[in-house]
Amino acid sequence: MFHLLIGLLILALVVTLLLRLVVNPLSGSAAGGLTDQYALTGCVRTTNCVSSQEATDSYGYIAPLETGQADGSLDKAASVLKNAGPHHIVKQDERYLHAVFTTPLMGYRDDLELLVDADNPGQLQVRSSSRIGRNDFGKNRQRVEKLRQALAQ
Repeated sequence: MFHLLIGLLILALVVTLLLRLVVNPLSGSAAGGLTDQYALTGCVRTTNCVSSQEATDSYGYIAPLETGQADGSLDKAASVLKNAGPHHIVKQDERYLHAVFTTPLMGYRDDLELLVDADNPGQLQVRSSSRIGRNDFGKNRQRVEKLRQALAQ
């Protein structure tokens, strides 16, 4: 019985490593980036994406983030992100931030995008999306809500 358990654990480890090698190269950028109107692109019709620029009655809608300050709102968000798990910032300018988060075990990548609202500089429009799969079990929504809580402190 013990040998069977060890064999299953080794098999699971091999499958995990193979998936990491095979799936990660296919997980190219899913960051929607900005539209011509300087807005975040929308989510595709899966449950692994949330955006403050979706229709408010859609599953993918999440409220914009409030920073409490008009100047330096992206800098404040970038500072808060330092404690948000394994990630790196791909792009940041005065109005836009794109960070990529990586899951510890499988190395899957999720994109987080923040855009300073043109009409309300203390507000950040947000989009968080998994690069692969159709369901993220609420991980992107949780990430944005944790960021919201950290910005409120």
